[in-house]
Amino acid sequence: MQDDLFFPMLTVEETLMFAAKFRLSCMLSKLKKNSRVQALIEQPGLRNAVKTVIDDKGHRGESGRECQRVSIGINIIHDPILMFLDEPTSRLDSTNAFLVVKILQRIAQSGSIMIMSIHRHSYWFCPQSAN
Repeated sequence: MQDDLFFPMLTVEETLMFAAKFRLSCMLSKLKKNSRVQALIEQPGLRNAVKTVIDDKGHRGESGRECQRVSIGINIIHDPILMFLDEPTSRLDSTNAFLVVKILQRIAQSGSIMIMSIHRHSYWFCPQSAN
């Protein structure tokens, strides 16, 4: 079983701020780091869950969909050139898997190289041919 590792007492926003603190240059101001986090919250569609605790066993916490999106946010916060993704759509239904793939496509179109393993066989996972 594959699980994301998050601090269970942090909200979505706090988790992304924690990632920003350690993954972005110490030369960046707190304001710029906060701006980057806010941009990520908008990109993966986490706006409604921003103040929700991610994974507290005593509470409902975030669904697999939001956890996948938080995970993506953590890993793109520093604009990586190369990303390896192991089943980024696992544990998601088809609709949410499609939304995650759309997010990844936008990231790839911005210049990042992505290598990923996916075990879905739907036609919409295949890249479209250029005309």
